[in-house]
Amino acid sequence: MGTDGTAIGRLKQLDGVRGLAACAVAFGYHSKILFERAVFDHGWGGPVAAWLRENGWTAVDLFFLLSGFVFAHVYRFGESLRSTRALADFTVARIARLYPLHLFMLVCCAATFWWMPYNNVGTFIAHLFMLQVFTEPVARTFDGPSWSISVEVFCYILFAAAAFAGRRAVLTVACTAILASGIVLLFDGHAGQPLTSANSIARGGFGFFIGVLLWRYRGRFARVPALVLVAIAVAGLLIPTGTANPVLPLTALTWPAALILALRTRFMGTAPLVWLGDRSYSIYLVNIPVADVLLRVAGKFRDWDYGLLSAHILFVAIVMLLSEFTYRYIERPGQRMIRDRWKSRRGQQAAAAV
Repeated sequence: MGTDGTAIGRLKQLDGVRGLAACAVAFGYHSKILFERAVFDHGWGGPVAAWLRENGWTAVDLFFLLSGFVFAHVYRFGESLRSTRALADFTVARIARLYPLHLFMLVCCAATFWWMPYNNVGTFIAHLFMLQVFTEPVARTFDGPSWSISVEVFCYILFAAAAFAGRRAVLTVACTAILASGIVLLFDGHAGQPLTSANSIARGGFGFFIGVLLWRYRGRFARVPALVLVAIAVAGLLIPTGTANPVLPLTALTWPAALILALRTRFMGTAPLVWLGDRSYSIYLVNIPVADVLLRVAGKFRDWDYGLLSAHILFVAIVMLLSEFTYRYIERPGQRMIRDRWKSRRGQQAAAAV
């Protein structure tokens, strides 16, 4: 439902994309920390697996793009966020979506990894208020992947503020954010460079607001032939970036083309992929803590000890089981509790006003 009470169609294909993106980050990229680097010297798993081991982190930028597109869709390019009541509903909806699992994983990581060098009271407080992208080193405190949630919140605030001011403001903010973020990514964040607050926020702003504009001009993109979209997606993969951040061509070309193609594909909206998409947030936040625990217990896996495939299957199985648990018993109940309490409060306010 939109904030004005009208029905908003769910884009199931994008749930499928979100699920695959979470798996690309968790099982394609993060899983490699479990292994001695030498075990991959012969290109184990084929070219796709090899690409994911090196570049799977860029699927986070696909998350940003998806968020911008979905927000523009649900909130009608900001049209349904033009009142303080709508902004309040928007804020509660975002807290309900993100905070229960974030808080649960923060507490779990604090209890398990309190002794790690960068985990201290200051970084805990930053995580508590979703400001972890401003801690250093980025993505190295408590539940590392949650840095992108902090960036998402920053993008939500920009989007909501612009939406409150009107459609023209949304367009202006989107174009400005894309330009400013693009400039930052040209000079900060090349391959191999650690995440910083600047390049992290720039990645979020670049992807999120490209997603917003992609929805705004979706009618034009709908007329682009599939073969042209495939060519655009491939071009984004092949363009050399030199010292610029590799996400630039991917977020500007590959991921938008992939998103448009996904919307035309029934397969991406099938039940198994929607199921995966529903659990994508849990998969994303659970996988690194699981990997850290496995490393403490077993050390780095070597192919002659366990077999690469068996080790990957073990990691995937543990993450998926725990993700199912957190989705069923943390995410969903937490969301319902916050939304129900807010709805009840709204009802009490309405009754008092009569």
